[in-house]
Amino acid sequence: MELLLRPILPFLLPALLVPWPIYLLWKTLRVIDEPDLKSQIKTVVMILSTYVLVNLPYSIVLIIDYAMFWAEVNNERIVPVVDLRNVSILTDY
Repeated sequence: MELLLRPILPFLLPALLVPWPIYLLWKTLRVIDEPDLKSQIKTVVMILSTYVLVNLPYSIVLIIDYAMFWAEVNNERIVPVVDLRNVSILTDY
């Protein structure tokens, strides 16, 4: 339930549904001549696209985190893609 409420509903679902309205708003922006309305539509497009672009990586990380937690609970081994335990940034200089 927490997986559904934290990354999927607030972040992944809008990321799948919002691009089409953003595209339609951007397309209608060329037709509109009124500067106030044009500014409002630009603001909406920027806020929506920023919301999707900023929160999409966060939701993916949350899903991966839950998968790692479930694997740990079930005593399964997860192979890390990058092992940073032996890397020291300060001593490389």
